[in-house]
Amino acid sequence: MRILILGASGLAGAEIRRTLDTPGNLVYGSCRNPAGAAGLCRYDLDGPGDLEAVLEETRPEAIVSCLRGDYEKQLEAHRTAGDYLAGRGGRMVYLSTANVFDGETDRPHYEDDPPKAESDYGRFKIACERLLAERLGEKLAVLRLPEIWGRSAPRLRALKEADRTAGTAPVYDNIRINFTTDRQAAKWTEYILQQNLGGIFHAGTRDERTHGAFRRQLAKALGLEGIRWEANLSEGCQSILPGRREIPEELHISVDGVLDWLAG
Repeated sequence: MRILILGASGLAGAEIRRTLDTPGNLVYGSCRNPAGAAGLCRYDLDGPGDLEAVLEETRPEAIVSCLRGDYEKQLEAHRTAGDYLAGRGGRMVYLSTANVFDGETDRPHYEDDPPKAESDYGRFKIACERLLAERLGEKLAVLRLPEIWGRSAPRLRALKEADRTAGTAPVYDNIRINFTTDRQAAKWTEYILQQNLGGIFHAGTRDERTHGAFRRQLAKALGLEGIRWEANLSEGCQSILPGRREIPEELHISVDGVLDWLAG
């Protein structure tokens, strides 16, 4: 399968590219500064990059979108990519976010719950989901991600830096969330493409933990003892729990599993 990953240099995009780069797939990735890396092509929402040219060069049968940047430019890019795939019977996996529910934070949300956002970011992600669904129908899989972690994640580096400098790290002890990893996002993307699945998927842990408890447990597991925790009083629930039965058990992970993997 010819696959193009838009935004292949970010945390999720880079891991998805590594996971999909197997015999039988021809994987391309776009990023702002490919610097001659094999399989990477230049595409910049804010620069002179031309998405049509990237699509003609790579001729993807499937696109995985991990794009970030200006909202209006992203919408236009997804309109272009969606039209390209719709004309060729192609598929897309679009990485979305738990923020599509940030307007209703009194309970966890599942895939069949209607999104309701208050933030500009959440509303933008809903607009992208709907734009692509109109063009691709069952050929679209929306992969909504809760808080994402990885061994090279910026938020993990921030905790280590706070420990090194005896700095502060904000925590929300009354906000319940669930979690995912770059590896889980990549494995779910791979399975969705292999099985030709469509619709909405919540790719995260089935259980929850508070924002603060997770970070304190992670810091303890990593031996980070110099962090000064800055507690905040906000409360609510920002969990998006997985309910789709098509995803096999071995691709699910618990909060403790995320902690163990990060600490390992």
